[in-house]
Parts: sequence; structure tokens; C-alpha cells
Amino acid sequence: MSSARDPVAIVDVGSNSVRSAYFLALLIRRFICIIKKVLCRLGAGFTDSGRLNPEGRIRVMEALQTFAAVIADMACAWLQGCHCCGARGQGRRGIR
Repeated sequence: MSSARDPVAIVDVGSNSVRSAYFLALLIRRFICIIKKVLCRLGAGFTDSGRLNPEGRIRVMEALQTFAAVIADMACAWLQGCHCCGARGQGRRGIR
């Protein structure tokens, strides 16, 4: 059973980077937050090709493996993943 004093992690995969945030002791007035960011360029060229950047995909997987090792070492009680992969330059027209 986890408590509010157990570490938690959030991992966000975006079109340009992968970020992770690790929080310690959430219900205490002061808590420690560690944020890591890896630039991956996953969405580079997407607006022209409609495909994710192959080199960016490799960088994302490497970053996720690194973050997973940190999460395991910290024995995080809770993990939340999210993604935001909007192609830049598309504006309100959306992705075709």
C-alpha cells in the first residue's frame, strides 16, 4: 500500500522532448521535485512526411528506458504517463 510520502513519477512524451518529473513526499509542505528532459525531435519533419522521425523514435525509447530505471530505483508508488504530440505549424487546421 502506498502513502503520500512515497515517491511518484510523471513521464510526458512530446513532439520535441521527453520529460520526467519525480516527486517525493507530496503531502508535506516542502517536497522535492526532480525534473529531467531529453530532446528527441520526435516530430521533426512530421508536417511534411506525416511520419515520426525515426532517429527521434530511437531517442524516445532510450529516454524511456533511462526514466524507467530511475523510477525502479526510486521505488515509485505511482506512475502517470501522458503525451502531447502536436505537429508544430499546423495551427488550428489539424493534422492531415
